[in-house]
Amino acid sequence: MKIRKAAKLSHGPVRGQAKRALALAMVMLFLSLNTAYALPQNPDVVSGSVNFSQPDTNTLNVNSSSNKAIVNWQSFNIWESETVNFLLPSSSSSILNRVTGGSASSILGKMNSNGNVFLVNPNGVFFGANAQVNVGSLTVSTLDIMDADFLNNNLVFTRMPGQNPASIVNEGIILTKDNGFAVMIAGAIDNQGTISSSNGQVHMAVGDRVTMIMDSNVLIDVRVDEALKAKVDNYDTAIQNAGTIEANGGVVKLEANLADTLYEKAVNNEGHISAVGFGVRNGEIKIIAHDGEQNALVKNTGIIDASGTEFNPDGGYILVEGDWLVQAGNVLAEGY
Repeated sequence: MKIRKAAKLSHGPVRGQAKRALALAMVMLFLSLNTAYALPQNPDVVSGSVNFSQPDTNTLNVNSSSNKAIVNWQSFNIWESETVNFLLPSSSSSILNRVTGGSASSILGKMNSNGNVFLVNPNGVFFGANAQVNVGSLTVSTLDIMDADFLNNNLVFTRMPGQNPASIVNEGIILTKDNGFAVMIAGAIDNQGTISSSNGQVHMAVGDRVTMIMDSNVLIDVRVDEALKAKVDNYDTAIQNAGTIEANGGVVKLEANLADTLYEKAVNNEGHISAVGFGVRNGEIKIIAHDGEQNALVKNTGIIDASGTEFNPDGGYILVEGDWLVQAGNVLAEGY
């Protein structure tokens, strides 16, 4: 395990957590006042052959016959009683859903797909406590991507001029298929729920420009290319995990690259991050944080686990790299 610097924590988390709770309460109040706009609204097919059907009032099926498709939506919300199904040609197919309206997305119900679902909303995305996402792979971003780049598998996400940074919050359950990936890209990320990708990858990236490096349909890495220059209001942490992140036999990577000391903590783990051995594969966990003033703080009071197992006895790989580190939890990479 690599540790660059260590120091005692000098900032308390209560104020920021209270502000986040207030922000989520405001989101829920907005939803309660706008129940007429359930399910994603007003689709505009930008690329590909896509059609839409509603077998009942609570279900929307998005059927794509194209290997890559792009749909712009005026709004993209899923209520607790609702389900959105993305039916794609194969497990390697992808659909980009971009929200062009001025409201954040709230996923409170179910979202399913056999393939790769991309959701881009510059205003933010919230997965509620009862959200259930079951997809081949999932990418959620508050940074935008050019249509041509998506279609050419050049997955570069950028905060556009004049766009305020926004957050992604997960309180629900997000599951990908084996060897799939779950990627979150934003100005701040807060996981209170479960994100799981067995033999796959889970990435959280905070910055102004982020690249997903692909080889065909295989994710190689997620890299922050440009530092975040402005913070998300009401947040004191760039990447917060108080839930569970699992990529057993795979890779978990959390990276925050900040231009200045925008947040009290760059990465804060209070929960469980797991990439233990699975089958014949070891797991890998990377936590990387830097800022332009060399004050990026990484704090761990939870569990970071890349231990070996009975069938894969060697321990995995853990890298923790930041300008400052507070280690008060468990970091495990032992063999079985």
